[in-house]
Amino acid sequence: VEMRGHILRMCVKGHPELAGIGIEYSWGKAKQKFRRDVNDRVASHLHANVVKCFSRAENFLPLARIRKFARKTRAYRRAYRDGQPNSLADVEKLVKTYRSHRSA
Repeated sequence: VEMRGHILRMCVKGHPELAGIGIEYSWGKAKQKFRRDVNDRVASHLHANVVKCFSRAENFLPLARIRKFARKTRAYRRAYRDGQPNSLADVEKLVKTYRSHRSA
């Protein structure tokens, strides 16, 4: 790979949350809301249920929650960038360390 002018960066398996600014957390919360509160498990009602769940009247994902998810994603990115982890347990330890107020 390097002989062809590309850079190969090997790292531990990462969190899918690193793909966007909290998009995986937001998607997970939306699925949870749909399954718990909206879905009546009738196939013919699926389209109406999806429209109901994601309508603007249903504020299932407020801006404060989206920002919280983005902050959580940034914490994982920082852990991968600064800590050079070797395992998932190392990543979790680094995220916890960065979260404490004394490590600022």
